[in-house]
Amino acid sequence: MVLRLLEISSLTVNCSSVAAAIDVLSLWISLAEPWIATNDSLATPILPRVDCILSALTRIVLVDISAFSCSIEIMVSISPVDSCVRCAKERTSSATTAKPRPCSPARAASIAAFNASKLVCSAIALITSSTLPTLLDSVASC
Repeated sequence: MVLRLLEISSLTVNCSSVAAAIDVLSLWISLAEPWIATNDSLATPILPRVDCILSALTRIVLVDISAFSCSIEIMVSISPVDSCVRCAKERTSSATTAKPRPCSPARAASIAAFNASKLVCSAIALITSSTLPTLLDSVASC
């Protein structure tokens, strides 16, 4: 789980740096457009910046691919927990609220549902703590 959080954190940093690069590139392009449109001889000094733009676009694509694969890995990690919760909910009956006997199926289902909910709650807490800094950064940049 810690390794997964480190991967997500690293991916967040990459996305943030790519977003900053996109802002810079947008500015360069908006400044270069009038020059290129009015005078072909001015296009030559712009060519090194075009290489920089292509390099940044390559980074954007690589981060996008990395984000997609990370999302798939996260879904694969979450899916077993989700199926455990669903399975436990199906086994839980209204009898669980009526003080079931220690060895009854209703008690076993209740315990399974409780354990699954603890696992989900701890995962939600970890996900929230890892995504909160990203949310705060995005709000601060607006």
